[in-house]
Amino acid sequence: MNRRQILTIILGLVMVFNGTYFVVQCITATEFKPDLNFASAIVVLLTGLVIIIFLYKNLKNCVIVSLMAVGASMVLRNVYLLVEPVQSIELLTGDAHLIISVILVYYALSLILHTSAGSAKALLCLGLLAFTEFLPFIYYVYMGSNIVDTLSAHMNSLVYGLMHLAILLILTRKDMLLEGVSSRLTRNSRDLYRSMCTPADAYIDVNDVNVLMTYTEEGWTNLSLGPVLKERQVKLHNSDMEILLQKMNDDDRTYISLRPVRNGSFSIPVSFPIEKVVLNENEPGASGMIRVYGTDGLFMDILVKDYNDERKTYIETIRYKRRKSRTRRS
Repeated sequence: MNRRQILTIILGLVMVFNGTYFVVQCITATEFKPDLNFASAIVVLLTGLVIIIFLYKNLKNCVIVSLMAVGASMVLRNVYLLVEPVQSIELLTGDAHLIISVILVYYALSLILHTSAGSAKALLCLGLLAFTEFLPFIYYVYMGSNIVDTLSAHMNSLVYGLMHLAILLILTRKDMLLEGVSSRLTRNSRDLYRSMCTPADAYIDVNDVNVLMTYTEEGWTNLSLGPVLKERQVKLHNSDMEILLQKMNDDDRTYISLRPVRNGSFSIPVSFPIEKVVLNENEPGASGMIRVYGTDGLFMDILVKDYNDERKTYIETIRYKRRKSRTRRS
């Protein structure tokens, strides 16, 4: 069972506990009758059971059902305000409950009717609903009422507020949030950028420029794996990516690509044959950038710096000295 399923089951348990509390309260009342408060509690209780038994593996349906149940139960609980007068603060918060609940049901329905809709707006309504549940208690305590008496008088609202707050905390977790189309596009674009682009300050050492310019036979690893005949890695500093040069069985050109350092040869998002390599200066040591041209106008700009002149961390310095000593021995 993964984290999402655990959170879903906890969501169902919160609703079951809340629904059971109010069902018992209605049944044990002096004059029990199946009124709208009882119907509201039954909606929450049954929804919690449905989520635990049937929907704990289906995130979208779970979110839709839970939000719709919360909205519908609050509509049932507060619809009496349309015909019965109450005190001013209860009228204010009660009307707010009713309006927010209707909007919450609408946003829950939009998750069914519109595949691009997200749950953010519905969760905003849920947060407002929780706030208005606590508002009367806060108001009367602020006005000087006894805390214990006020707590007893508004216990039902506080229990509902705690349920709404708990559901809000669960549904705002990263694993439980339903993204809208704009959020999904932003996240996918960010992930695509991270997987296919290098940081702005990534560079190759000036001593590696000749590797891209002349394609010497030294340093290549023979693979004979699929279409790849041999390959060579070029360190890309200030990045968790590396440049990969490859020779193919049926192609005389050299292919260049970027890949994560610890991934295999075939996990390459972008790869193209090298048609021409151009320095912005005549000498590699004086050049600040190298441009690699591919086919159809595709090109790649790579910064060139002298690794010896760049600031290094303590660990990088040790690794650099070890590589340098190995080069001298060889």
